[in-house]
Amino acid sequence: MAQLKGVRVDNARFSIVCNDLSHLATFTKPISTPYYRALKRHTPGMFTFLLEASSLVPKLFTSRRTTIGLRVPDHDFLQRVLTQLGEPLVVSSVHRKENPEEYPMEAIDLEEDWSNQVAEIFFEDTSKMLLSTVVDFSGLNPVVVRQGAGEWNP
Repeated sequence: MAQLKGVRVDNARFSIVCNDLSHLATFTKPISTPYYRALKRHTPGMFTFLLEASSLVPKLFTSRRTTIGLRVPDHDFLQRVLTQLGEPLVVSSVHRKENPEEYPMEAIDLEEDWSNQVAEIFFEDTSKMLLSTVVDFSGLNPVVVRQGAGEWNP
């Protein structure tokens, strides 16, 4: 994935996508009750939460960081895939090839940029891609790092 993104592995940012919070203890250090309640309120949903990674997370995924992204999507297709697999997936956001500051927002953009480099691209009745809101839970207070489709209410 790092190669596809055009970054070194130690600079790549990966997240783990789970179908529910049952994998939380596997991938993250223990979190406070208020943080857990906030996770419960906002999952499944359009959020990626940055949490302190547990020692079970390979260093490849955290590299110089101590956090890992955790996402519980509310997308039916992805939930079905995760249920069928019975395991979480490792994911990462991708940028447009011609403009690294821009995310692909149309299905056709993903196909144009990546179809010759990946085995499959799945589309599910949508022409628009939505970014998740990224919330950093690694400090004393949650911080919205990237505003996306999720509406953060602490």
